[in-house]
Amino acid sequence: MLPITKVSTLLEELSETNDYEEVVKRIQLPLSELNEYLFWSEQFYTRNCIERNEKYELIVLCWEPEQYTPIHCHNQQECWIYMVEGELDELQFQLNKQDVPKQTNASKLIANNFYHTNDDIGFHSLSNLSEKRCISLHLYAKPIEECSYFSEESKSFKTKILSYSNSKSIV
Repeated sequence: MLPITKVSTLLEELSETNDYEEVVKRIQLPLSELNEYLFWSEQFYTRNCIERNEKYELIVLCWEPEQYTPIHCHNQQECWIYMVEGELDELQFQLNKQDVPKQTNASKLIANNFYHTNDDIGFHSLSNLSEKRCISLHLYAKPIEECSYFSEESKSFKTKILSYSNSKSIV
């Protein structure tokens, strides 16, 4: 199988299959292929849509140093992550008897590798703990409209309606 080195090829391959993992395994996108989708913020990591349809959602996340997600789920959808540049730290959680998340696993997601996650692991959070920017490509099958996240402030789960940081509209 040939490596996928262009966004246009990736989108074509995704539209022709339901075996997303086989497609993601072949991704070898140079950073230049993603330039038009890279939007950054000093305040929070950004979610930038490349493509969204009824089958999947492909987004690129841009992480400044020290940016992170709250503990969250994927609303019963499958997720594949391809690390384009940098490293992310992933923490996985299960709920205890009081419905409080307790860490069960920690791992490092490194550049040029792919990872799969779903709600079978419980909940997770991602963090850019490095001093450099980080870029990750996320494929969700199907698109995620909202997710549950753990609010550190209220110490409870809340629902967040998801949106994009770039101007790509939701179909």
